[in-house]
Amino acid sequence: MCVLIISYNKFPEGDAISIREYTFGKIFSKMGYKVFFIGMGDTPCYDIGVFKGFEYTSLRINQNQSSLQKSLENYFGFKQRLKQFITQYSAEDKIEAILVVNIPLNALFFIKRFAKKNKIYLIHDSVDWYSSEQFKLKRFDPLYILKELSYRIFIDKSFKVIAISKYLENHFKSRGIETIRIPVIMDVNKLSCEKHTREDKLTILYAGTPGKRDYLKEVINGISLLNSDEIEKIELRLIGFTLEQMKSDLDIDKNALNKIKNNINILGRVPREIVLENLKQADFTVLLRSPVQRYAKAGFPTKVVESLASATPVILNITSDLGDYITDMKQGLIVEECSSLAFCDAVRRAIKLTYQQKCDMYLESRKCAEKNFDYIKFEKQLSIFIFKNMKK
Repeated sequence: MCVLIISYNKFPEGDAISIREYTFGKIFSKMGYKVFFIGMGDTPCYDIGVFKGFEYTSLRINQNQSSLQKSLENYFGFKQRLKQFITQYSAEDKIEAILVVNIPLNALFFIKRFAKKNKIYLIHDSVDWYSSEQFKLKRFDPLYILKELSYRIFIDKSFKVIAISKYLENHFKSRGIETIRIPVIMDVNKLSCEKHTREDKLTILYAGTPGKRDYLKEVINGISLLNSDEIEKIELRLIGFTLEQMKSDLDIDKNALNKIKNNINILGRVPREIVLENLKQADFTVLLRSPVQRYAKAGFPTKVVESLASATPVILNITSDLGDYITDMKQGLIVEECSSLAFCDAVRRAIKLTYQQKCDMYLESRKCAEKNFDYIKFEKQLSIFIFKNMKK
């Protein structure tokens, strides 16, 4: 018996949601099911790879090209390539359940028909919901429209839904869909909680691609508001992009950037292992997001959970369900509002912390991750929710 996990993410290690998919795979495997992943990774289309004991394939074409035409070919052609692959796969292995994550709408249509015809259980992992403000065309952007149709109409009672946040849980339950809330989960014990921080320097780490979600501009402007003595006590370490990308994409004030340029360390895109090594050296990570836009209410930032699991507290404003887990001066420092001035105040508080206070926060962060985000805590309730009507 097999469970397929199908997504439009870059499985196995291309993006944050891949960690969640892999974790679900471990749970299904413990239940005695074979698990196969179908995604959009950087391996040749249809090639079978193995990642930590799990087989997977990619349906991405033209991996080395990034033009709009190729993106459209990948997106709208995903359904046909999925149909071809899954038809052949189902002839060789009995598929008991399919979990889908962020797949194109035409592919969702196909999966619903395929599952109904073959009496396969359908599960949807709901991890985000766009805001119109994220797109140049606002509510008229095709990706925004397709997501709206998926969440408001086409993900229906034929699915069981796993929701990453209360916001998404409430939405799907209001539509009469059987739903369970599972936040970001991972194998916390596999992440090192070693710390190699300095007593004489405050290292603040941001890792990711800000886009229009993460307010890195306010972070940089906020640090520039500190006095020169305070700035000298800080290293802002940035991972995931170049200085040129930061200047062009984030519209950062040049004067602010010049004021703190000697205290910024930009590492660019690096493997996940390097990110984890930098977490060991960081006193805090940072995340500022809009408190009102839907994407921040509906999602749950993987980078916060990974930071806590690595014994690194977070400087952040409260969005999504983070207020249920982060307490000021324990697992992080709360920024009262998403502004440069409020972030400056939070960093000033961080500078004044004693080394022992920071060590206490490292411990509290790790404890929080172990208590709330280790996948083992969710194995039983998730297996009951998904498999209670299934027979191996």
